[in-house]
Amino acid sequence: MNGVLALSAYQVASVTHCQHARRKEYQYQMLAIQDLRRCLSNFRPEHADGALVASMALLWLCEDMSSRRQIAEGISAILQTCHRLGHQSGFYHMIAKAWRQTAHLHTTLKTGCGKPNGLRRIIVEMQKFKAFLKEQEPDDDTWRQLRLLIALAEDLIELEPSTPADKQFERIRLLRDYKLWLPLNDLLTALYAQRQTSQAYMIDLGVDLPSLLDETLRQITPVNSYIGPLNNLKALVSLRLEQVTLDDVPVLTEIWFAAFTDPGIRRIWPDTPAVRNWWTQGNRHDLIHKPFQRYVKVVDPDSKDANGRPRIAAFAKWDTSMPCERGRRYPPWTEDQPGQVCDDFIAKEEAERLRVMGDQKHYYLDTLVTHPDYQRCGAGSMLMKFGCDLADKDEVAAYVDASKSGAGLYKRFGFVDESLPGSGDVASMVRR
Repeated sequence: MNGVLALSAYQVASVTHCQHARRKEYQYQMLAIQDLRRCLSNFRPEHADGALVASMALLWLCEDMSSRRQIAEGISAILQTCHRLGHQSGFYHMIAKAWRQTAHLHTTLKTGCGKPNGLRRIIVEMQKFKAFLKEQEPDDDTWRQLRLLIALAEDLIELEPSTPADKQFERIRLLRDYKLWLPLNDLLTALYAQRQTSQAYMIDLGVDLPSLLDETLRQITPVNSYIGPLNNLKALVSLRLEQVTLDDVPVLTEIWFAAFTDPGIRRIWPDTPAVRNWWTQGNRHDLIHKPFQRYVKVVDPDSKDANGRPRIAAFAKWDTSMPCERGRRYPPWTEDQPGQVCDDFIAKEEAERLRVMGDQKHYYLDTLVTHPDYQRCGAGSMLMKFGCDLADKDEVAAYVDASKSGAGLYKRFGFVDESLPGSGDVASMVRR
């Protein structure tokens, strides 16, 4: 109860700036610490919920990062003890579920949003908002605060992981102090927290970013120029990187044909039932029999496909084998395809790869496809980042046969065009 009272006093003090409320907050905080010590000194199942309430309240109120880490470790220990004792209260299950979810953020594939590149993309979107705001000549102080917020975001990018925790936390507090009608302060706070701060901080952050963006969109619907940038922001925080499963394979084929409509590509892979089945069976075979080929997808949890599953926005196939280890790249061609033209096209790509890379160990971006509905939303960058991070971890190079029109994406990730003069529309790009 004292933990709850401390939170209530904190809320009153935050709104009214009343010194009496701040004193009461401190008093109740000290009482909550005493409650927690009594619970832990002779811990039994009936003490579990009280200990969790006191711990969560202290976690929320504490601003010292070292103490927060200790409290977080204490909560983990309480949850583990409750599990061993078979404690089954609803409150315990709610906290345990939330705790597992935030732990999950640090142990599974992550989107690019949690990294500096994600913050840079957010800054680009904020710059667009700033331009729109200036055109609208708002009556309030939003435009000036947005400029300050952009400067603070740029400062966050420059922070090294070795920066003392109190300095990092100081900047997070600055972010949370901004009172913009745009939810960019919460957005930046969450992105930075995912990258730098502890599990405990993620628990008490509690920002529902897609909902905040939806609410902002509802507020400014009459201003059409805002809608595109807001949707871009929503995509940045909603899209998620996952491993491809066998159930996804037919959808990958649909995305491929939706994305590649160029006549030159369609000559090699015409849109016929036989060729669609060829793609589906080829990807299915590689998923099952070639574990060295890493299939990853970007999904949109806010949009469902015909089967009620999160819609796949994009996918990639990163091949970590060398050509001599991989075997045949594709299944035999169908009768709907011009066999000799297909052979010549693939042979040229393989010869270029050998010319540029020789026997140097490298990972090969075999395929990267983004559905037209999700182009320029960051999905391709998420797939690129996955492969480049993998290559960096294993200290190997990376190679891709890129279209000249799409080379910009690869250049942003450090790829260099080493094509020969007059090589046509395909760029031989390497990241050494």
